[in-house]
Amino acid sequence: DNVKPSATIQFTENTADVDAQITATVTQTDDESGVALGKYIFNTNSGNVGEEEASYTGTISGNTVTISASAEGTYYLHILTIDRAGNKTETISGAIEVKKPGPVYLPGMTQIEGNEDTGIVAKDDRNNEWVWIEVPKSIYTTATSDTDYDAIYNDMKTYTKEFSDDGYNTDTYIKGSGNFSNETSYNNERNRMFKSVYDNGGFWISRYEIGTTNASQSVAENTTNVTTPVSQQNAYPIVNKSQAQSQQIVRKMNSQANLLFGIQWDLTLEFLSVKCEADTSGSEIWGNYYNVSFIIDRGQYNTSWTSSSGWINAKNVMKPENMNYKLTTGAADRNKMMNIYDLAGNVWEWTLESDGPEVIDRGGSGQSGYGHMRPVYYRDLMYPDSYDISTGMRASIY
Repeated sequence: DNVKPSATIQFTENTADVDAQITATVTQTDDESGVALGKYIFNTNSGNVGEEEASYTGTISGNTVTISASAEGTYYLHILTIDRAGNKTETISGAIEVKKPGPVYLPGMTQIEGNEDTGIVAKDDRNNEWVWIEVPKSIYTTATSDTDYDAIYNDMKTYTKEFSDDGYNTDTYIKGSGNFSNETSYNNERNRMFKSVYDNGGFWISRYEIGTTNASQSVAENTTNVTTPVSQQNAYPIVNKSQAQSQQIVRKMNSQANLLFGIQWDLTLEFLSVKCEADTSGSEIWGNYYNVSFIIDRGQYNTSWTSSSGWINAKNVMKPENMNYKLTTGAADRNKMMNIYDLAGNVWEWTLESDGPEVIDRGGSGQSGYGHMRPVYYRDLMYPDSYDISTGMRASIY
């Protein structure tokens, strides 16, 4: 047998994200003695690797090869096919461009600040500001498509186990939750989020707690009467609204917006832990809590949590320890991580997560909480039709 074997390599796409799994279909043939062995290596060498088996890192089993790359670049899959007579052939694939995933800008959005190391900030066509939360494609170890919703959810929970493995994290419908008409409506929105995050490698979170320029509307109880809700600096945080009302308010701000699902909150915490090693268990070091002191850089503060009056200008003012200050949005740079303000402390934030008949709010508050006792990952339980002077909202879009 002097006839060399042959191979073909097929990819479904010629681009991929860093760390994402890439699958190639490899067909090896030999019409004489038959194929004995196939080896492969995936690297940035466009030329020949050669016919030494030791130069290849993997052995082919079946007709598919699954590979990935940990850095950006132009990559090639090299296949070494060996027949039973010892003849060898190297086959080289076409180029695969591997890039780091970047934010997917929705219509009307433009980047205004930051980068992947500091937090990418975009502004929508209503001047609301959003921060990109990256979710690596490499986390999906069981999900095989963007409609494999249960597997996507389980892979996300495995990835965020530090924050989600506490008996909660049930993004399931309960009556009255989030102003959804029924379970199907809730599930459709949750699955739209799963599909988008899987396909796009992340989602947008409001840079600020949702606020308003109208102080009286910010504290008016049990109403959706907020003229212009915003994700902007120096707004009065909107509180004293039920969870369903809060969902209506964020939809008024942006028709595609929702309160965060629980898994989105956990993905945000994982993102912060990876990017800047944020301390999520002792978050008083980067949040507005009762028991901490820090400089307020701008905006206003109020020691009354029920009144729309009494706001005091606060440029370079010291917030004293053991005082319950409520701040306007984005007032202290100390309370920012990856360009997201006030995720820890200031006001609690409604989510679309539930536990039994109750829904969950997160983040802690400056009204009475201690950062080490009610840290940013902590889950607080409230009935969806209840409302509270220290509970506000944050939004996401995708």
